[in-house]
Amino acid sequence: MQTREQNNRVLALFDFCETLVDFQSAARYLEIIAKYRGYNMKQGLGHRVCAKLKRKVGKRIQKFLPKSYRNKFIQKPVNFEVLRGLSLKEAENIAQDFFEKELLLRVNERIIERLHYHQKLGHTIAIVSGGFEIYIRIFAKYFGIPYVVAVSLESSEGVLSGNMAGIHTMEHRKLYKLSQTLDLSMYDLAQSYAYSDCPSDIPLLSLVGNGIVVECGKDIEWAKILGFEIV
Repeated sequence: MQTREQNNRVLALFDFCETLVDFQSAARYLEIIAKYRGYNMKQGLGHRVCAKLKRKVGKRIQKFLPKSYRNKFIQKPVNFEVLRGLSLKEAENIAQDFFEKELLLRVNERIIERLHYHQKLGHTIAIVSGGFEIYIRIFAKYFGIPYVVAVSLESSEGVLSGNMAGIHTMEHRKLYKLSQTLDLSMYDLAQSYAYSDCPSDIPLLSLVGNGIVVECGKDIEWAKILGFEIV
């Protein structure tokens, strides 16, 4: 039988969207913010299309440009226009409401059972998500999850800038912020667990000895090919 200390060295990492909850939370949170602010989500569409085209063309011509000009064509800043100028307090209040009225009602019971299983064993648990930290922390506190690795929002003097702060926790970049949050050398990764529904999380699933793919109605042939457990 493993001791409590040994169990603490086992990680249980959970993706959030379509894993702990059954939908994409970031898009929904931004939609709620937009409605609250009377913001038309179609505004700025032309600008975004032009920016996308600029990046696409830029990739083709960048090799002909001086180095100082290249980033002007290929940079892809991560920003959330609808959040710009919103007070942090308002964003937090909306996040609390979002948790109570939507997130809590749309948990994936199969994965919540897995969460409770790992908690009972005393494993170290973290949510590792590309969603927003502002509401995931509320969810984590409610379910007794000590660590959250997610997208942080930049603010100054209590007002959101509309920009992301720090690492964009998608794909392999989840590992970057996870390693900043936890000293991975302190854990038995071969005995640890990770749960996700998405092939973009293959780096996260491959970090541990027990990568588990959550079936949520999407193609999971990739998971079968790679030999991941499917729940």
